[in-house]
Amino acid sequence: MIFMRVEEIMSREFTVIKEDEYVTKVRKIMRESEARALPVVNEKGHLLGIITESDVLRVTSTKSNVTVDGFIKEVPPIYPFTEIRDSALKIVESGEVELPVTKSEEDPEVVGVISVKDIFNALEERELNKRISEIMTEDVVTCSPEDPISKVWNNIIEYGYTGFPVVRDKKVVGIITRRDLLKYGSIRIGREDERGGRLAHSPKVERAMTSPVQTISPESSVKDALKIMRKLNIGRLPVVDKKKSLLGIVDRYDIIKSYFEV
Repeated sequence: MIFMRVEEIMSREFTVIKEDEYVTKVRKIMRESEARALPVVNEKGHLLGIITESDVLRVTSTKSNVTVDGFIKEVPPIYPFTEIRDSALKIVESGEVELPVTKSEEDPEVVGVISVKDIFNALEERELNKRISEIMTEDVVTCSPEDPISKVWNNIIEYGYTGFPVVRDKKVVGIITRRDLLKYGSIRIGREDERGGRLAHSPKVERAMTSPVQTISPESSVKDALKIMRKLNIGRLPVVDKKKSLLGIVDRYDIIKSYFEV
């Protein structure tokens, strides 16, 4: 797998967005698809960068005329002939979920998109011999079911995380992600609620969270985590003890870094 090239696993079905289009259009595309980031191109179709879920969450419902050009992020170059290991390192280092693939350094036309999920699904199970306790993140930011969605919204913006375990009485009862917030229409009231806007109270996390949530034990193998995440098509697993108390979290990035010994 290490010697595979990007063109072997990248997606050739993707949507590009022009720099002068509205962020509300991006939000609609992301809600209706699996896209976590969209390539932004100029009038010649040349790549300028990407706009991500986090960028979309920064724009409140009162700002419907905001255009994409103020949110464009530069991205590391990835080409069809780039080796998977190199593209994996670029995704891990950038922290992005998806990166566009362009024809070449001389021709910046977008020809595909490669995601952390694509790389994750290409990993060979036999190479994953570590335990979850060896790769998990122990310092986890959490929220409770009673927290206002606006608080989670602002934490995602501040910390750049893709999701949080939802904990009640030290037990994991759910998980809430950027994707959940995008699908839940009221997310756009985050800052408005914090500033005393048109809605008096933000809905609670329990309204948008995924529950029950799949968990894993620290003694489980990384291979077990990969199988579960592939089967359920999820990007992270809370790590819990026998009492379901939260010990940490493991995500696709952790497994990819373990595989390539990053």
